[in-house]
Amino acid sequence: MSSVSPHLRDRFARLILREQLNCGLVSATPAIVHLPIFFSNDIGPFIESIEWLFQALRGQPLILLCSHSFLAETHLEGSLQLGSWCAQAFPDVRLIHLCNEEKSLPRWLDHGLEAIHCNHNAFVDERVFSPLKGTTRAFRAVYDARLVPFKRHALAAQVDQLALIYYVAPALDDLDYAEKIRRDFAHTHFFNHPNGGYERLGPAAVNECLNRCRTGLCLSDCEGAMYASIQYLLSGLGVVSTPNSGGRDDFFSPDHSLSAEPTPEAVSQAVGEMLARRLDPWEVRGATLARIQPHRNRFCELVQSILDDHGQSRRFAEEWPRRFHNRFLASQSHRQILQRLGRPKGVGE
Repeated sequence: MSSVSPHLRDRFARLILREQLNCGLVSATPAIVHLPIFFSNDIGPFIESIEWLFQALRGQPLILLCSHSFLAETHLEGSLQLGSWCAQAFPDVRLIHLCNEEKSLPRWLDHGLEAIHCNHNAFVDERVFSPLKGTTRAFRAVYDARLVPFKRHALAAQVDQLALIYYVAPALDDLDYAEKIRRDFAHTHFFNHPNGGYERLGPAAVNECLNRCRTGLCLSDCEGAMYASIQYLLSGLGVVSTPNSGGRDDFFSPDHSLSAEPTPEAVSQAVGEMLARRLDPWEVRGATLARIQPHRNRFCELVQSILDDHGQSRRFAEEWPRRFHNRFLASQSHRQILQRLGRPKGVGE
């Protein structure tokens, strides 16, 4: 199947963003929304995706907790532009950045932006990703990653008994490249092809697949914090990673992770070294949960401070268990979001 042209992929992506938003509702009063920011230094598409919400709540406080998505922390200029635009057009909007990497925090603060160190991987749900009793870990390693160039699948070419998990967006991804990876790894087990054809796997199904594997691979050199990396750990897998930027290292322990040079030989050798450790999946999970908790604590403290500033007597820590869901994000139409915020239908649409 031929790929959609880059121009059409961009138009399709913008259309989706104008119709729905991937976000989590933290509070309706005051309105607090958790959402990923996903721009380079061109903030136009992001503004298109969110301006309707600003219009709907004009004159009322709106606090956006901006989770740093793919490469967001390399694009400070875009965040500064967004802050300036909001200050002029929607002064009731407050932006607070959730930085994946602690080293990014001083840079954001020095430029006058509100920010805390809260890695988005801390919002992966440990109730979904967990070791399962009675499963056989038959595969030496698994790589859960889109079939796109920056994921560098070629680095896994020498790993024996490898399994792959992937998802593909036909209108957004380069399908020719994806097909090349499938050909190059024809000897590999594809969890997405249980009956021959492609099937997209939900979180629970991904966890079942991870429980059939012993090591998780992280092979990109620069992206966001990589959700798959924390899913591996919560499911009890050791991790082999390459040197990288983006924030996934926050949850790596020397006992449960190894860094390999970005060559097929080094990655294969590191997988063998990790397997030789014979890790206890529950120990891997427990150590990971201990690293997650400080991030969640900072998030809850931030939200509580906002509630206090707005005269709310609620305790957000008590609300957290019923509000939290996997990644604390969900794709929702504009109408659904406004309904959840208690706003009349049609406002801002």
